[in-house]
Amino acid sequence: MRTFFSTFFVLCSLWLAAQQYVTVQGSIEGADGRQISLFLMHNYLTDSLQLIDQQKAGEEDLFYFRFPLKQVRECVFECGFQRAFFFVEPGKNYELRIEDFDYNDQHNYFLNPKYLRFKLSESGGMDTLNDAAANFSFHCAQYIDAYLPEIYRQRKGRYLDTLMVLADTLNAYGKEFLQNFYRYHAAAYTNDSRTHSRQPVFKQYIDGQDVLYHNPAYMDFFCGFFEKRLISGSGPLDSYALEPAINHSRDFRVLMDTLGRDTLLRNEKIRELAFLCNFNDLYNFPRFRKDALIEILQQMSVQSDFQEHREAAASFIHNNLRFAIGKDAPFLKGVDCQGNMFDVDSLKQKFVIVSFVKLWCQKCLSDIKLIHKMIAPYREEMELLLVSLDDDPDAREWLCRNYGTLATIVYVGADAAFVRDWQVKSFPMNVILDEEGRFLRYPASQPLEGLELELAPIFRKIQKERTARKKKRLFVPEGLQQY
Repeated sequence: MRTFFSTFFVLCSLWLAAQQYVTVQGSIEGADGRQISLFLMHNYLTDSLQLIDQQKAGEEDLFYFRFPLKQVRECVFECGFQRAFFFVEPGKNYELRIEDFDYNDQHNYFLNPKYLRFKLSESGGMDTLNDAAANFSFHCAQYIDAYLPEIYRQRKGRYLDTLMVLADTLNAYGKEFLQNFYRYHAAAYTNDSRTHSRQPVFKQYIDGQDVLYHNPAYMDFFCGFFEKRLISGSGPLDSYALEPAINHSRDFRVLMDTLGRDTLLRNEKIRELAFLCNFNDLYNFPRFRKDALIEILQQMSVQSDFQEHREAAASFIHNNLRFAIGKDAPFLKGVDCQGNMFDVDSLKQKFVIVSFVKLWCQKCLSDIKLIHKMIAPYREEMELLLVSLDDDPDAREWLCRNYGTLATIVYVGADAAFVRDWQVKSFPMNVILDEEGRFLRYPASQPLEGLELELAPIFRKIQKERTARKKKRLFVPEGLQQY
């Protein structure tokens, strides 16, 4: 019994040691009660984020987050549609101050991301981890700019050898995460410049090395090293060699065996990771069937021996299929014209045109009447749903007063999570849903640019159902004629 309790105590101690907590607190001037979110960068292959917590900026625009952490990770702080990126270490407390937050309702953050400028410090001193990483990146960029012709035009490798010596020198004084960050950040320049042959670079930085899934410098270097290698013919494989394995076999293991013909891809983990790094290029390459690649990913999400690869495969599937025909639309929440929470079930059994609008978008407003006129003969079976993403809550009242008789109106506001879920990248933007809230067209065209053609099959279906109902009402069974 004593041995049991001793073992239990040791296991609990190890678990507690691994579950060190991180605190991120501070202020963001000008947040005005907006929602603040903190994420961990979960997967660099798919840029997927793991939500830690969300909260409204409190009095004096203050915020506070606390969460468990086992290893150094990259955090993403988000307010509105603007983000700040920084690294955090287990057991550390961070003070984050953002002084230049300025929300612009007309800025397209998908096409032109805007990043928050911030000051980060550890409790009791400076933030050595982020300062060291930023300083090294800055000096690397300066060095490359100074010797750009010699490196990228004349292919003089000795200049990058000097940079690598600097990285190795700094490694002797840094923490493990920083050591790898220095090493692979510098190695990425070696790879991009092509001043060194690929085999020695592979031997030095990839072969026999740990795969550092949560180190952005490593992942940038790795994916850059294998970029387009599977289809360009720079190695023993090309698109013609992969076509039978993808389009005909449609089998994950067969494809991995085919990739294994490349001497740099003999290792199973490296082979799978190289495939994931190249997936978007393969998916958009005209020679390969998209449905075959998705089928291979589905197998990989189950059969791979590596959890990170299974998760990445599942994320790729989600990203590429979430707006496909027949997929359920994301949850739609907001406030209706009566000031109540909108009930999405009220539109079930109807075809719905979802139109995302903002008051500053004149085309959004002019299209409302055009769409209404287009579907007016079918209003019993169809609905126009205006989703306001304006920052100003008064937009709901204005839309309800001017367009409440033409459409159902829901005010969502400048909700970054909602915009990200629906991938609203432009205004106006229309989406067509079926009677069960599933995608029929994403995105749909504008009224004068083909929307009526996209709605034509729906109109025909409605007319056919109306005709069938009319015939059913006119038909009277012979035995009931006397009544």
